[in-house]
Amino acid sequence: AYVVISTFGRSLMEAFIPVIMYKSGYELHSIAFYYMLMNLISFGITYPLALLSKNYSNRILATIAIFAYIGLQFALPYLDGSSEIIVVIAVLYALYRRCYWQSRRFYSLHIVRKKQIGKAYAILSIINQLSVMGATFVGAVCLDSLDMNTLIFVSGAIMFVGLIPLYRMKLAHERNTVKLNLGKAFRLIPARDLIIFGTFEALNVVRFLFPIYIVMYVKDNYQSVGIVTVITDLAIIVFSYIFGKRLDRTNKDFLRLSTLLVVTVFAVKAFSGNPILYLISFLEGFMTKMHEIAVQRKFFELSKKYEYNNYNLAYEMALNFFRLLIATLIFVIPVDIRTAILISLAIMGISIFINYKKPRIKDFDESACIEE
Repeated sequence: AYVVISTFGRSLMEAFIPVIMYKSGYELHSIAFYYMLMNLISFGITYPLALLSKNYSNRILATIAIFAYIGLQFALPYLDGSSEIIVVIAVLYALYRRCYWQSRRFYSLHIVRKKQIGKAYAILSIINQLSVMGATFVGAVCLDSLDMNTLIFVSGAIMFVGLIPLYRMKLAHERNTVKLNLGKAFRLIPARDLIIFGTFEALNVVRFLFPIYIVMYVKDNYQSVGIVTVITDLAIIVFSYIFGKRLDRTNKDFLRLSTLLVVTVFAVKAFSGNPILYLISFLEGFMTKMHEIAVQRKFFELSKKYEYNNYNLAYEMALNFFRLLIATLIFVIPVDIRTAILISLAIMGISIFINYKKPRIKDFDESACIEE
């Protein structure tokens, strides 16, 4: 329930933040500055947040995330072309993003079992995508038809309600005495796996940029972004469960194939307009979900091999580093939106040339599973 409620609440506006900035008078260079700053802050707070979750609870992180996101939304109407408000939004978004995904990944990990990882993750993905699809379209209609403040209030209220099922959730144990050792974690986890996870984040950079592309080259309104999102999410929902079961019946990872397909589809999409854009968006849903499930399957498999807290810390650091790298390149090099997308896809394509190796997985500790 927490995942569904929080996903719906945040998705009402999250995808539109770069578009809101663009419509408020910010050029791509300024938006790239915001994205670079946000990822720099995110990278810097990853380790302190890992200590906080270890010594206290991941519920603390989830709570901070919700209040940071509510604060972020209330700051959006003050976008006026100045740099100061961008800094405020970058700080709040970084805090929200790191706290939310670090805590959510922890709870997801204890739901997914050693067997049928692909199927279990696919089910979680379908639930998540249904929330994203509905919320994004509703958010787009509201932004085009109503006052932004109304949507901000509704989104914030839903996010706050999401705290109720979170605090009712019971775990056998959530805190531990394992010492965080980032250096050891990076030495234990093969560099190829960290690169795979890091380059996967290039896909999120592309997703951040594409709403701007749509309002620039397709149609200048929020509903165009919402319609493309709905088409993509429909394909994702159909494909998720099918491909999730397929992964559980095979030893193949599909990582190299799915990366190649995703890079190709987005490269074509970056030069598409109506109505080709909508067809490509449907194919995008298939390809991106194939890749996401393959990568997340590897994440959950490796989480059974390594101590979770140090493993997740190394994972988060790798993701943040690659996002920061791409954002810095886009900011430093004066490029247009298409070139920025192609740079991100090129970095994502690095994983095609990595020599994959399937890990041997240890038994999963069932005592950490959710009781209710």
